[in-house]
Amino acid sequence: MNSERSYTMMWQYLILLTAFTVIPAWSTKLEFPLKEGDPCPSMPSYPESTCKKNCSAMIEMHILRKTLTAKDVVQCNVVEELTCCPNHPPQDPSKPNQLSPPQLPGDTKSEPDPQKLYPHLASLRYLNSVTLDFYLYRCAALIVKENMVLTSAYCAGLDDILEMPNRVRLGLIPPFKEELGIGNSNYVYNRDLVMFPLTGNYGSEALAKICKQEDVDSSRKLVAVGFAQKNDANCEWFEQEMSLRPFNTCNVTITSEVKGVNSQTHFCVYPVNTPASKAGSCFRCFRASASVLHAVQADGRVCVAGIATPTGGKCYKTGNADLYFTSFINQAVLDFINESN
Repeated sequence: MNSERSYTMMWQYLILLTAFTVIPAWSTKLEFPLKEGDPCPSMPSYPESTCKKNCSAMIEMHILRKTLTAKDVVQCNVVEELTCCPNHPPQDPSKPNQLSPPQLPGDTKSEPDPQKLYPHLASLRYLNSVTLDFYLYRCAALIVKENMVLTSAYCAGLDDILEMPNRVRLGLIPPFKEELGIGNSNYVYNRDLVMFPLTGNYGSEALAKICKQEDVDSSRKLVAVGFAQKNDANCEWFEQEMSLRPFNTCNVTITSEVKGVNSQTHFCVYPVNTPASKAGSCFRCFRASASVLHAVQADGRVCVAGIATPTGGKCYKTGNADLYFTSFINQAVLDFINESN
């Protein structure tokens, strides 16, 4: 009897150990495969989840807390080795009164303050190049140093002085923070990204938190934040949920002189349920507005994962268009940011 019990315990241990490395082939499979980033269907006794490739850490937590077993884990795409990855870690049973995570972008309940959620985002000011009689704010800028902002090469207007921004306005909604002037020099990365020095400093609270790989892997969702577009009009900011697409299936036309685009240098994403725009109104423009990709964690914190590029004047308005975002996980990009001053 004892030997039988020992054998059973050893077998359970081996099952758990296997679950920490790969999802067993005998785990449940969805009848129809999903794409990476797709929400998994609602399943009885299974946490709300998203189809992902890298999910071992989240699965480990659920197995250890006994909210899942290795046999319960659902595969959402066997060919691409994707798993229905729980969106949230399991609640600690020793803390029954644990609070729910803060409300996240796009949820139907009360929205968080964008100034607190995205304190690192600013807009670039341009002189209207046609009439020269008023200013437009149409591109996102990211505060990466107290006296430096980062944007896409398209928004930097490198080839036409009238298309160059002249000031940076911190904040997404009124009351805006102080506007700072842009210096005469700039730093260019691969005709893809541009850093502008400022004539003054923003506070350290405005500095962006750059994501690490584990932040993206464990994120609850990806959200692009940018500014809507309409000719000769100042439009409001937007946030749009995005989903990762396997890089080898990505179909993006590169309109700029960007070299070496691959899964290490760029994310391939597509918008999830983009709302329709009325004719003549401002519309969501991911690439030409240099929208910034954020990884949103289960507790509501965000970090910055990339900027929409390769750059080009074409504005993607359709809800099923693939997009490239230059990855901040790429060490070459981090070196460019850190070494520019």
